[in-house]
Amino acid sequence: MEEDETKQSQRVRKIFAFIIFPVILIAGAVALYFYLQYQRTHISTDDAFVDGRVHVIASKVPGTVKALYVVDNQQVKKGGPILEIDPIDYDVRVNEARAGLETERARLNELQNGVNTAQKQLKEAVSSLAAAQAESSLAMHFQVMGW
Repeated sequence: MEEDETKQSQRVRKIFAFIIFPVILIAGAVALYFYLQYQRTHISTDDAFVDGRVHVIASKVPGTVKALYVVDNQQVKKGGPILEIDPIDYDVRVNEARAGLETERARLNELQNGVNTAQKQLKEAVSSLAAAQAESSLAMHFQVMGW
């Protein structure tokens, strides 16, 4: 009986060795193939630093982007357009500034007219003072003469 059990045990080992072990090897090889194919097309890293030239671009004025003329990683030439900023916000500001300028010009004209009026009044006052001084001088002269 022990011989039968030994033969049975050897038979199981042979089945394992000739059938199951190659199946496991083939499955492992297939899994390894698909893993390597995945690694070839997908990049992964523990260090997420891009090695290259990165340039920060900032506009001179803030605003809403109206049109974008480049795509990711496109090489651009110096002086070439990258994007267009919507000018509506700035047109509104320019119009407001022009209206403020016109208001201030009107106020300046009003103040200039006030200065001109004050200068005329000053001239009239100086003339009146000169006339009053002349009359006073003449009156004193007549009093001194006794007339």
